[in-house]
Amino acid sequence: MSILDVGCGNGFFTYYFSKLAYTVGIDYSRYMLSINPCDLLIQGSALQLPFKTNSFDLIFCSNLLHHVEDPESVVSEMKRVSKKFVILSEPNRNNPLMALFSVLVREERGQLKFSLSYLKKVAISSGLNILDACSLGSVVPNKTPLFLLELFKKIDKKSVVGFYSIVLAHK
Repeated sequence: MSILDVGCGNGFFTYYFSKLAYTVGIDYSRYMLSINPCDLLIQGSALQLPFKTNSFDLIFCSNLLHHVEDPESVVSEMKRVSKKFVILSEPNRNNPLMALFSVLVREERGQLKFSLSYLKKVAISSGLNILDACSLGSVVPNKTPLFLLELFKKIDKKSVVGFYSIVLAHK
């Protein structure tokens, strides 16, 4: 299996994917790539992925689309390089903490349009077929004390106010 992590940033997902499959990360930011611990990294634009059509079994993209002007174009490019699947994950504007964060942090204001229904619309308008979609997450990203994580794992359920909206789609 092969995975492309688009907007891989600091490598949070890239690192774990690379333990399971051949994984390449791509990010626009040279700085983010410099702190990513993985080996197969490329600096580049999500609008023009430097790969042939049908290059990867799975394309994964988390926390990137709310930073771009035209998310449909980015997802269409992901579809092009995917052989099979695309997974999209974005902060959910219906979560009160995510909405507040988006209002307070200028660079994150693009999150204010990203609900589950909007993310599904982006996927469909990019030519993808949705297999599953949900909002979930009860853990405050990077801020939940470790001793609470086990509890949250047990009670975490799909919810309209989950921290993240996630779409699993295929070509």
